[in-house]
Amino acid sequence: MGALARAGAGLAISGAAIALVLTAGAITYRAWEQGPVAAEAARTPRERAYAVEIATLEPATVTPNITAYGRLESGRTLELRAPLAGTLVELSDSFRDGGAVAQGNLLYRIDPAKLETALALAGTDVAEAEAGLAEARAALELAKLEAEAAQ
Repeated sequence: MGALARAGAGLAISGAAIALVLTAGAITYRAWEQGPVAAEAARTPRERAYAVEIATLEPATVTPNITAYGRLESGRTLELRAPLAGTLVELSDSFRDGGAVAQGNLLYRIDPAKLETALALAGTDVAEAEAGLAEARAALELAKLEAEAAQ
């Protein structure tokens, strides 16, 4: 009985293997028969449909609000220069590129110490010159008197 059981098991395994080979062959034949059309149809997606709301439009006048970033440059420019040299001790907030300035506004202040010293020295020079002039006039008067006395 052992040999008979082994023969039956071998037949069962052989039958199952033949059934698998026949099934695989049938699937391959069917795919070959339908060709690439069936494969392409399987890959083509179906058309999608969407639900949308419909609105009726009417003409209207709309003013857009535009925010823009950039740089503006004036067509008029002014270059300021101080008539005297010196150290700046005060500078106005409006003294900058693009700053608005009204007539009479103080733009900057120059340290007056050097200018006051120069003015004092010039005053001293004037006083010395006036003293020299007075001496020269006095010498002239004295010379005139001596000339009259000599005649």
